[in-house]
Amino acid sequence: MLEKNIATPKFSVGSVIDIKYVTGGLPNRIRVNMIFTTDNKIWKYDVTLESTGERTIMDESFISDRMVETSKGMFLLRAVRSRFRNGWRFAGNFSPDKADKFTEKYKNMVAHIRYTEAYDWYGKIVPNTVAVWIQYNKPIVASGDNEHTQGKTFTKDIK
Repeated sequence: MLEKNIATPKFSVGSVIDIKYVTGGLPNRIRVNMIFTTDNKIWKYDVTLESTGERTIMDESFISDRMVETSKGMFLLRAVRSRFRNGWRFAGNFSPDKADKFTEKYKNMVAHIRYTEAYDWYGKIVPNTVAVWIQYNKPIVASGDNEHTQGKTFTKDIK
């Protein structure tokens, strides 16, 4: 029986959540398969990882801390929304030489890598910088991902 003061879960079964990368890592997307608690205090989620297709358990706080806030900032730009809908995940903005080093490091872990124009958090173009986007073998599709938005953008497919 659940404690009376435990909050309701923040995420629901079927939720698709974008997880931001941490320094030296890759972004990911998860789908919530099941919600449970083992100590009647902390919600735990059985999730499928987009990067590997495997299932794992994550605490609600872990997901909340790393969740990409896609409802503001550069994520409101048509080109950025279109990339997410087409299975691309934002890996970060880099100088061209650092982007090449990043690509070399992770090229065998992803299906595709693409360089595009880089935006700052406010949606302004960042000069002399490229945004690196990755795509896994089997992207997890969220509601609305099949919508297609056209935007005139620079892209350079690397892999």
